[in-house]
Amino acid sequence: MVVRRANYGLELTDRLTGSALVGGSDVVVDSAPGEPVPTYFKVNASRWVFEDLGTSVSFKVMSDFYLGQDLVPGSGGLPAVPSSSMLGLLVPIEMTPKASYPFPRTLTRAVGQALLDSSLDVTTPPVAGAAVTITPKHDTTDGPTFETLTDENGQYAAWFLPDPSLDPPFATSFDVDITATVDIGGVPTAVSGSATGVAIVQQDFNGVSTIYLEM
Repeated sequence: MVVRRANYGLELTDRLTGSALVGGSDVVVDSAPGEPVPTYFKVNASRWVFEDLGTSVSFKVMSDFYLGQDLVPGSGGLPAVPSSSMLGLLVPIEMTPKASYPFPRTLTRAVGQALLDSSLDVTTPPVAGAAVTITPKHDTTDGPTFETLTDENGQYAAWFLPDPSLDPPFATSFDVDITATVDIGGVPTAVSGSATGVAIVQQDFNGVSTIYLEM
């Protein structure tokens, strides 16, 4: 009899559906010097299990249609790797769809892009990893904000579900605020951009004009 012990696992879930991921996923493990090299395997597209995982480790999670994440057990709200005398853990990780996600045709969603303004870089490169805040507008009130990040192409995606607590339950427009720190001539520089009053067409794709980030 061979007994194998998994002491840590990642259960990747789709932020939109709350279920398993669409498409594949990959996890890269980085162990600290002197830590054991873990054995790990993919149970399915959404679950990764690790054996003999050390206590000083980090994960880089990547997936076809979702924003990547860098995870460190014991920080950022993640539980630490348990000791060998304790039961293993299966940790849920919510993955946010990016612009390339196969959204249902009837889902109200918006896709936009953030580029660096030409005054800072004449090539106007895409800004990856920028923080995006979407504020839905329901006539006289604001709905709960939606937060995401831009992907490697500077693109972001958001979706709008009805809110029965608001009247009307469907948002009619939204505002976008984007912030990032970029390297300009070797100097970390805060940049930002926004768009207001972007109209929403229900049950359809809504494009957002390119937002150019500047100081």
